[in-house]
Amino acid sequence: MFESEEELSYGEILANLSLHGELTIVIPIDQEDAVKVGLKNLKSRQVARIKKEGLPTPEEILIFYSTPSEDYPDSVDLKILLRKKGTVLVQKMIFPDNTFS
Repeated sequence: MFESEEELSYGEILANLSLHGELTIVIPIDQEDAVKVGLKNLKSRQVARIKKEGLPTPEEILIFYSTPSEDYPDSVDLKILLRKKGTVLVQKMIFPDNTFS
């Protein structure tokens, strides 16, 4: 283990994600798929429980972006975003200039 490592549950990761909207975790590359599946499964169980109680369900979905870690060998930087369903994160929108030259 690296000296800055900390064990977090999927629930703790989702709680932080709910507070901040996005986060990046650095994990061993061989755990990437398991982490994605674990987070998706926990979120699905939470939504099912909320639905069963007759409450409105959250409209957010998990989005994952993975890049090789520059700081830790054999690890990935897994960026996790919580975004509304049916939306696109737009960083810039360019409209054509309708002037004739």
